[in-house]
Amino acid sequence: MTEKTDRRDTGVFTIPNLLSFMRFASAPFVFLFFSLPAPEGRWLTLGFLALSFSTDFFDGFLARKLNQQSDLGRILDPLADKAVVLALLAALVLYRGVPLPVVLAVLARDLLILGGGLLVKVKRGVVLESNIWGKAATFILMVAFLVFIFEELRIVALLILGAGLVLALVSFVTYVVLFIKTMRGT
Repeated sequence: MTEKTDRRDTGVFTIPNLLSFMRFASAPFVFLFFSLPAPEGRWLTLGFLALSFSTDFFDGFLARKLNQQSDLGRILDPLADKAVVLALLAALVLYRGVPLPVVLAVLARDLLILGGGLLVKVKRGVVLESNIWGKAATFILMVAFLVFIFEELRIVALLILGAGLVLALVSFVTYVVLFIKTMRGT
């Protein structure tokens, strides 16, 4: 939905924002660990992604719990997610043969949502928040990407990826509808 009128903008150096900054900075390491030979590379990648995903959970949880929600956090959190996903997608294309058109479709969706969100912020002064479809799509796609770490589970990963792409399409449509409504002021 749109921003809440009763929230406080608490600034830059909050615990949730620092967690998002850390996740953003971790993106190159995801790619690096993925390039290491198995089995060490697999387990390092899996562990590092688990750590990265946990910061994604905790930054949102702590922002709400500590009343440290901010416009910067609303922008930085998905941006950090995209940086980690981009590093992971590049590794999947290079090291696991995931089709490039799939990766480009996911990236195009994310860039359009990010660009639309920034446009709404500039034009209307409103920050669009994630919706359940976007969160579900991200979760399912992340599961697929994690399964791709294990080459022997490629068929399972492709099935999960297909489900994630369907959810990504649904989430994109819901974001477009929200974007249009917000830009029209309805």
